[in-house]
Amino acid sequence: MPNETKKSSFNPWPVSIIVFYAFAICGVVTFVIYSTRHHVDLVAADYYEQEVRFQDQLDRANRATSLQAPAKVDYNAASRLITVSMPADHLQPSLKGWIQLYRPSAANLDQKLPLAVDVSGQQFIDGKILTDGLWHVRVSWNLNGADYYFDQKLFIGQRIVAQNLK
Repeated sequence: MPNETKKSSFNPWPVSIIVFYAFAICGVVTFVIYSTRHHVDLVAADYYEQEVRFQDQLDRANRATSLQAPAKVDYNAASRLITVSMPADHLQPSLKGWIQLYRPSAANLDQKLPLAVDVSGQQFIDGKILTDGLWHVRVSWNLNGADYYFDQKLFIGQRIVAQNLK
């Protein structure tokens, strides 16, 4: 009996090409489904109107920074307490304004509080109601017809600091 080798007639290339295109189509369909279900927050719903009024915002911020004793925001991480301090010369009954707690990564977490400082010019906000992460504390107030604006970034929660270990 001679050694007979049977030649295979199976060619893997057409099957490989079909499998490749099937995986590519499944990948594209999966990406499209994921993209349509992923919610994207805009910085603000009325971002175009805010951009038009940006020069007014700059004027309010410049007016607030030019004060002899500007407004400030402090955060006590141990007690998770945010303290907003207003300038002493702005402690008048005509002082009106608001404090916005702005979360850049999630618009649904933003909060807007009325400005209600005590006789020492401070307002305390409980930081325990805020989720951990980066926040902007934006203070806007009006005194005797002049508008002022102050913005400060805060990191609420425990911050992990990486150290170089050598």
